[in-house]
Amino acid sequence: MPKKAKFNFRPSRIEEGAWQIVASLSGHDDRVIKGLSSQEDCHDWMNGSRKIDWLRSQGYAKSLTVARPPRRRCSGGRMKLKLARPDRGKIDMSEDVAVRYWCKHLGITRPQLQHIIDKVGHSAAAVEKELGIHD
Repeated sequence: MPKKAKFNFRPSRIEEGAWQIVASLSGHDDRVIKGLSSQEDCHDWMNGSRKIDWLRSQGYAKSLTVARPPRRRCSGGRMKLKLARPDRGKIDMSEDVAVRYWCKHLGITRPQLQHIIDKVGHSAAAVEKELGIHD
C-alpha cells in the first residue's frame, strides 16, 4: 500500500491583520494559503472543513459523492447520519477528481468523455465498450 502524502501546515503572520498558512510536503515546493485575517482564522482553517476542501482541490483527499440524500437512522435516542456510497460503475461528470481519473484511465479528453457519456450513458462499462476497451 503506497504511503499517503502528509502535509505540514504552519500559520505565519505577514503583517498586522494579514496571515497565511504555509503547506509543506516533503519533496515538493511549499504552497501558501493567503487571505486569512488572524491567527484564530488560521486555526479555524486548519481544524475545519476548509483544510479538507483545499486538500481535495489539490488532489490529495478523496471527494465524497453522495448519490442520494443522506438517511437518518434512529438508534437508542441518538440520530445517526448514514451517507450513501458512490456507485463505482458510473462516471460522475460533476466530480472533477473522478473526471480526471477517467480521462487519464481512458486516454481521452474531458470533452470527448462528455460526448461519449451523452451518447451511451454514465456506465463506465458502456463508455469502455464504446472506446473498444475491455478489461
